[in-house]
Amino acid sequence: MFNKSSDEDEIIHSIHNSKVKWNVMKPVIGERHELKLCLTNYSIYKGYKIRFKKCDSVRLVAVYASDPEKCPFIVRASWMSTEKSFQVKKMNDRHT
Repeated sequence: MFNKSSDEDEIIHSIHNSKVKWNVMKPVIGERHELKLCLTNYSIYKGYKIRFKKCDSVRLVAVYASDPEKCPFIVRASWMSTEKSFQVKKMNDRHT
């Protein structure tokens, strides 16, 4: 989750709490964290088959593995070099 600072036009992003139990991890737009671990735990707990469509040093795209054309689930993230973590930029967590 992210908040906009009232003093400036700068967006302040939250950082993932590593003490969150694995079965309640869920990706959130604007959050910075170990995204692959979070998505893996989320997919195991929910029973969704998630595939990393793109995963390199600058971006990550995760989609529903079984039928990505029909299921709208997608997570897009970019590498934040200053923070040394991925930040979720776009997400649709609905499954069909």
